[in-house]
Amino acid sequence: MIRYKTAFPSFHSIYRLTTSLSDLKSFSTGICRIFRNAFKADKVVIVCKNIPSSQGFLKIRIENKKQSIKKGGLSILTRVEKEILKQEKEIILRN
Repeated sequence: MIRYKTAFPSFHSIYRLTTSLSDLKSFSTGICRIFRNAFKADKVVIVCKNIPSSQGFLKIRIENKKQSIKKGGLSILTRVEKEILKQEKEIILRN
């Protein structure tokens, strides 16, 4: 039952994000916050590639109470993030 207390509010939050927000920055920031709350994580980083704009990537990072959003090419990514994108997988580490 404890899992449902996290899952249902998360699904509702995703539904609210998809129906109310039209820009990618706000949507991605909301998804980061949902991940942070659902997994009780200290830091969440989301990288979106192939954005339909002149920049190639959008990187959202939420750590503690700080939030940063960066647009750009490969230069905004760390070495580890580049390796993860090459492998096309997601990584969830402990907190």
